[in-house]
Amino acid sequence: MSVLIRKATPKDLPLNEPIKFAIYDADQRLLLRSGYVITIPGFSDRLIGRGCYVGYDPKSPPESEPPAPASQSASTESRPAPARAPETLEVRKEAPPNVFQAGADLTIANRRQQRQMLELTDPIAGLADSLQQRAKKLLQLLQTDRDAALAACILHSEAADNRAAQQVLGAAVAALLAAALKLGADEQCTLVKAGLTRGLGLLSLDRSYGQVTPLPEQAQEKLRSYPLTSVSLLQQHGVHDSDWLKLVRQHHERLDGSGYPAGLSGSQIDPRALLLGLADAYAGMVLSNPRRAGLAPPISLKLLMGVKNKEFDEQHIALLVRTVGLYPPGVLVKLASHETAVVKTSASPRHAPLVYAFYDRDGLVRSTPLLRDTNQSEYAITDCVAPENCLSAKLVIRRLWAAPAPQR
Repeated sequence: MSVLIRKATPKDLPLNEPIKFAIYDADQRLLLRSGYVITIPGFSDRLIGRGCYVGYDPKSPPESEPPAPASQSASTESRPAPARAPETLEVRKEAPPNVFQAGADLTIANRRQQRQMLELTDPIAGLADSLQQRAKKLLQLLQTDRDAALAACILHSEAADNRAAQQVLGAAVAALLAAALKLGADEQCTLVKAGLTRGLGLLSLDRSYGQVTPLPEQAQEKLRSYPLTSVSLLQQHGVHDSDWLKLVRQHHERLDGSGYPAGLSGSQIDPRALLLGLADAYAGMVLSNPRRAGLAPPISLKLLMGVKNKEFDEQHIALLVRTVGLYPPGVLVKLASHETAVVKTSASPRHAPLVYAFYDRDGLVRSTPLLRDTNQSEYAITDCVAPENCLSAKLVIRRLWAAPAPQR
């Protein structure tokens, strides 16, 4: 976790000059790296208005001494920084972990393992332990850099074989909701394990029916029983954790009894299963699958609000909106300038997100994406774009999470 020193002031965010220290939001998420040059007039004021802080990552210490915390005495604050010793030996710093790439690797590993579970009849040795480690890894990535972890889930989706990405995104969203509700560490881990495996029963359905829509009646019956198929596959491969299996079995039940496979309602459903069901529904809406394109996140949230207290708990839906925002990181958007951009940092519903334009107004890929202020009408977000429609810029987009943010 990053260390927050104090609230940022206008002096920390000068215009057209490299900033001296990294800037973080109140949740310790990195907004701007040290050395970044702000070139948009008024951008600093908006960052300060949202609430930002001077800080540093203890795993990657700043090259210059950070400002003293506010709790230190005035005499300490005024003490000059110690002179640097002459450089006689170059010390190579260990590179910080790339959360974005680790999140992508987790999705790929989940996809590969689920194919094995479907194809192998003999139990996969150590599967339960492997999934436990994967769940802990996802929780760790979310704690380290939530934005990068969410972006990896969204940008490493594949419309032709997207169940694994949907499950990882749903598991990540469920973990964030569980943390906001202050569920215990063990409960969070169980919820994530269920999230990573809840859709196993849909894999064979996708293989059999592909892009067929609407599904024939026989397939509809299989669809309504897929949570039970998922449980059977987990048990076949050595998973016997009753809590884990219950959440998988119940995640598609709904408050009003309209869910499946058992048609449970109200208090008959484990509250954690309702939480997972909401995260599953959200992930299933925003990511494409073989039979339909993904929906824009704001539309998905609006549809979920329409069924509040019918299918899902109203408080859980409100928490989802606050937690992921209207435009979560990794979502591709169209701007009023006719550019296409990617959301880099999530924002609350009251604030516009930080985005970088990677296609210019003529649809040409920029080698260096440009920061755009979506508070300005010229760069306001007008629509969302599916990742599969921007494959020519895939590497440029992903570099935003692998290297320092480019300058405008």
